[in-house]
Amino acid sequence: MIGEQVLQVHLVHDVPTVVSFDDVTFQLTIREDEVRVAVDEDNYALVRHGSLAVPMEAGIREDEVLTEERCGEIDYKRYFLVDWEDAMSLPELTFRIPPREVARHYAEGQSVELGLEGVASHRVVYCDGVEAVIERTGDAAFRFQFSTGFRGGFWRDPDGSYTLQFRGDCIEEPEEAGRMQSKFIVSRCKYSGNLLLILQDDATVYLS
Repeated sequence: MIGEQVLQVHLVHDVPTVVSFDDVTFQLTIREDEVRVAVDEDNYALVRHGSLAVPMEAGIREDEVLTEERCGEIDYKRYFLVDWEDAMSLPELTFRIPPREVARHYAEGQSVELGLEGVASHRVVYCDGVEAVIERTGDAAFRFQFSTGFRGGFWRDPDGSYTLQFRGDCIEEPEEAGRMQSKFIVSRCKYSGNLLLILQDDATVYLS
């Protein structure tokens, strides 16, 4: 369940996002030049950047606008709007109706950027059943808890660096052989400075 306080989320390149309401589910993907909003294979909308000629006293000015191409029956604007400032930025969804669930499907090696959105928590469900909850505890502070017993937190220090603290229980062999406690690698985005959690297995991430 996603709380009413979550009014906006971003779309992430190469990571499908599924937004579920009580009566409909939308699948969203972003490519370099378009956002695809689909109910199924036959009912979808493509949102792209285009240009609009605006007359001025000194001539004509070209303004960038969003264009839409529809196929079949789809009415996503009743539920959310797509805001895409320019092709260099990430598209953003602004919800008109609070969604029941927002989920992203990550492949092994892809990363979750913490701090990109104002969500309260990420619940990560890995393909082997291991789960983790990452909760925001401050402006740039988070705590995490894995079902394997691995837990801890990280926060940004006044000098801009991050401190990471963690602890975990010993995994018993051979019952848990091959299982990892943390299942992510911590890195940092060179553009935003936010922490990146690089997932070490396929996973679904639920936002709340």
